[in-house]
Amino acid sequence: MGQKKDGETITELVENTEGNAEPAETIAPDSYEAFVKKVRELDKTIKFPNMNEWARDAYFKVIGERLETYGPLEIPKEKVIFTKDPNISGHLLITESGIVINDILPNGIHIVGHNGNPEASFGVIRLPINMGEFGNKERVSLAHELSHCIDPNYVGLALWRGESYEKIKSLDIPNEDKVDMACDVNTAHMLIETGAWNNARLIAELLGVPESAFEDTMTISLRTHHLLELQRLKKTLKGLDVREDLPLFVFDPVAQEETCIDYKDFLKATSDIDKRIERSIQEAKQRTYLITED
Repeated sequence: MGQKKDGETITELVENTEGNAEPAETIAPDSYEAFVKKVRELDKTIKFPNMNEWARDAYFKVIGERLETYGPLEIPKEKVIFTKDPNISGHLLITESGIVINDILPNGIHIVGHNGNPEASFGVIRLPINMGEFGNKERVSLAHELSHCIDPNYVGLALWRGESYEKIKSLDIPNEDKVDMACDVNTAHMLIETGAWNNARLIAELLGVPESAFEDTMTISLRTHHLLELQRLKKTLKGLDVREDLPLFVFDPVAQEETCIDYKDFLKATSDIDKRIERSIQEAKQRTYLITED
């Protein structure tokens, strides 16, 4: 042990001389690394697939505190590279300047690059492997799919939706009950979708996406998803013997609640649904990745 200096405590002397260790590098509180450290502190209590509402809210609290105190993360709008993750069957999404985007994700949620549109399922965020620059639309895509992954209702609903739309016709229940079930699937899926966008807003802000860019993407994506859901509902109902005056309770994305419409009026309102979807998808492709046609 070295000589004790005037005013130096024994503890300080040990810390300053033991092993001739260099002082630990201080992490700036407003840095990317500081935020990642806060997220990793949640790892003991948050791990996918155990993403209940408490876990989701704890993650959002960390994001909210960061935004309120220091503002968005400083992530340059530069090219990103998908690198094989040695620990899991997935990818590390790394910017040219070396920022690992995966580090801000909750424990157990992974990124996979693929040749398709963004999607989320079972804790995996799939992003276009050829996305190039990590610009506004790519950040909104990540925010939206991440918000699905941390939604405790999303996985169950995705399964229920697929099962219901495909199997409703073969169920041994009255036709009117089948109609009600199909409308329930439509409403449930749209509620999850609008909820995901509401949650994605905070994540997008963390990633430095301007509010106007987020609103533009959200509006066109929700519109297209709504049209696609109406198309699925229409296809399902056409296979049933539905009387024209039967009231349907269909989700209204503007009011964010169900609205009542007779089946005859529903058919009239969706008579050009295929063309409207095609126009909406073409418009969306120019501004966002967030459109799926399946």
